[in-house]
Amino acid sequence: MRTAQDVANELNISRSDVYNLLRKKRFSPLVQKKGGQVAISNKLFNLLKEEIDNKRSLDEIEKNETINTQDVEKIETKENTPNKMQEKEDFKSNIIEVLKKQINLKDNQIAILNSIINNNLERISELEGKQEDFKKLSEELELLKSTLNDLNKKKRKKRVLGLF
Repeated sequence: MRTAQDVANELNISRSDVYNLLRKKRFSPLVQKKGGQVAISNKLFNLLKEEIDNKRSLDEIEKNETINTQDVEKIETKENTPNKMQEKEDFKSNIIEVLKKQINLKDNQIAILNSIINNNLERISELEGKQEDFKKLSEELELLKSTLNDLNKKKRKKRVLGLF
């Protein structure tokens, strides 16, 4: 039977790492306590050793993969640099073409709006002319009404005078 400190020293890890491993579900049933200290059997020690070896080998594989991916990225950037420049130029020319089309579209919209404004101004001037004509007609109508009333009054006076 070994203590957590003994296992940590043999496996070159910290004591807290040993306790963290022992808390895992698959190791917790194998943990024994003697006098308030954790006692690790040989079977449990071998399982912990396998776990740590697997973890270390996975870490090494990941390091190698990251190194390989970094090398690949460097190679790709060296190979693709001219292509990226060409893509940037194509992108810029595409933007310019899109902006030219938008300018032409806006010019057409402005021309349409100008024609609408001119038509509206013509209508307004026509309506103002009609309004003036209407005012003249209403004035003439009032004049006709007043003259008709005057004539009716004179007619009534003659009738009244003609009766006496």
